[in-house]
Order: sequence, then structure tokens, then C-alpha cells
Amino acid sequence: SVTARAVKKWVKPEINQNTGKAKRKEMHVREGDTVKVISGKDKGKVGEVVKVYRKGLKAGKILVDDVNLVKKALKPKQTMGGEEQERGKIILT
Repeated sequence: SVTARAVKKWVKPEINQNTGKAKRKEMHVREGDTVKVISGKDKGKVGEVVKVYRKGLKAGKILVDDVNLVKKALKPKQTMGGEEQERGKIILT
């Protein structure tokens, strides 16, 4: 059986009334912290936080070293093309 999931549309981030800029999300981890993945395909892996996203559409997500690696296709140039691996974002809970 096949299950369908609704695709979440773009949602405008919350705006600070005083400054007119996007509100920052409070995070309990910082860059350089060591975290453990508790669910998903990389469950149990431990890695260091490389980047923390606190505002905008990526708010509440982090990049962890050697976790959630995704392949990205490269456009063929004169000599190179193919795929490269880059870090995927993880939702922080």
C-alpha cells in the first residue's frame, strides 16, 4: 500500500513588531556541541554541530558533521560532473 503525505507550503516566518525582522528561535544547542541522533536513518550516530539555524525558513534545524549525508547532482562541465555528498539539515527537538 502507498501512503500519501501532504506537502507543506511556504510559510512566512514570524516577524518582530519592533524591528520588522524575522524572530529568532531559542535553541538549546550551539555550534561545537556533540549531539546524538535519536530517530531516522542515522539513529544512534554521534556528531558535532557545525551550524545552527535560528531564524527564517530553516529555523529550528542544525547541521551535524557526518550525519544525514545527501547526494547532490553536479551539472556537467568540460571535465567534471557527477555527484557530491553534502550535509543535510536535521530538525532539532
